[in-house]
Amino acid sequence: MASMALTKLVPAVTNPMVDRLVGLPPIDTAWVETVSGKKFHFLDPQPEEIDIIDIATALGNNCRYTGQCRGFYSVAEHSVAVSELTGNSLEGLLHDASEAYLQDIASPVKAHLSNYKELEDVVMRAILNKFGAIYPYGPAIKYADVVQLSTEARHLLPSKGNDWNWEWIWPEGRPKRFGIIPRFLSPKKARDLFLRKYEEITS
Repeated sequence: MASMALTKLVPAVTNPMVDRLVGLPPIDTAWVETVSGKKFHFLDPQPEEIDIIDIATALGNNCRYTGQCRGFYSVAEHSVAVSELTGNSLEGLLHDASEAYLQDIASPVKAHLSNYKELEDVVMRAILNKFGAIYPYGPAIKYADVVQLSTEARHLLPSKGNDWNWEWIWPEGRPKRFGIIPRFLSPKKARDLFLRKYEEITS
């Protein structure tokens, strides 16, 4: 059962028509089934529900940029890149791990989802605590994420990111540093790369 502090994550009824059509599950059924067969209670995640293979598999299957890019580019491949840009850090590898359960949502969309950041924070804290990583992570992880974002935009998107509001993304604007060029790994190869990097970091 979710704690009282987490019940506020369940959206209030704001549009009876939409709520009647879509509906919201009771809190005690607010879980997703993982590839290993676990039930992940996203409002109140427990350590035994979190599995690195579930995370790697989901992130390998999850395409960034809502799939609107030149070829399949997974969150898993991106995560390994951010890890390598930060000295093979575990925090870099897991910085998007919540998306294994909540999906990758484009930042401009995410900004308009009123409770998403709260929910993401709950899931991220549970995952990084499980694996002994630091959360919230420091600015070096965020900067590496933005560096990799800038590099990916140049290779994956028609605009190359040239018309993005970079000051909204990073206060100092678009980084001049280059990240790691996308390799367009298949879901399985991206999953395996993610797991190898995890073993390398934690062994």
